[in-house]
Amino acid sequence: MDIVITVPDTKKEGIEKLIEFYKNQSPMDELFFRVPFLPKKCEVGDLCFIVSNNAVIGSHIIEEMRFVSDGEASKLSDGNWTEGFYIIRSAVSFCVGHYRDKIETKGFRGFRYRWW
Repeated sequence: MDIVITVPDTKKEGIEKLIEFYKNQSPMDELFFRVPFLPKKCEVGDLCFIVSNNAVIGSHIIEEMRFVSDGEASKLSDGNWTEGFYIIRSAVSFCVGHYRDKIETKGFRGFRYRWW
């Protein structure tokens, strides 16, 4: 079952920059997203939709869902991550969403199962 995560709301220029960031990742890059617990209804290969400003901006394919230790987490991006459960997405699988199409949701932490 597909899941949904939110990123902080931003102006349209910020969304465009985020989309460009996702599009410009190398084939070996992985994107980590920390969650309080792993989704039980989700499997590797399902989609992870990204929502900002009440609109889907895109999706990634989920590569892994697992516990990441402090040692591994400290090597992620700027090193300000801690151990915990992570959803790991394929950077090159990014597919641009229809971010002009609004959906009814407020920002939330963690994930939710796709409801549309």
